[in-house]
Amino acid sequence: MKKYVRKQTIKHRLERLKNGNCPIHGLSMYQIAIFNNLNVVECSRKDCQIKAYEKEPYENAILFDEFKYLLEKDFS
Repeated sequence: MKKYVRKQTIKHRLERLKNGNCPIHGLSMYQIAIFNNLNVVECSRKDCQIKAYEKEPYENAILFDEFKYLLEKDFS
């Protein structure tokens, strides 16, 4: 039986990042470090290693370069 997975559009991922959430899982990203006055955050799901920067906690996360491909095309 195939498990239903909601289509993840770029728009949905950007909205999640805007709220400081993982673009794939929608879970909160938590701070793991500070670099150049930016919070380095990571998805709270243990098997996910998506990282981003935030100027303010829980908003407007900016993906690390190695994860920007997630915003280049829609996945289903």
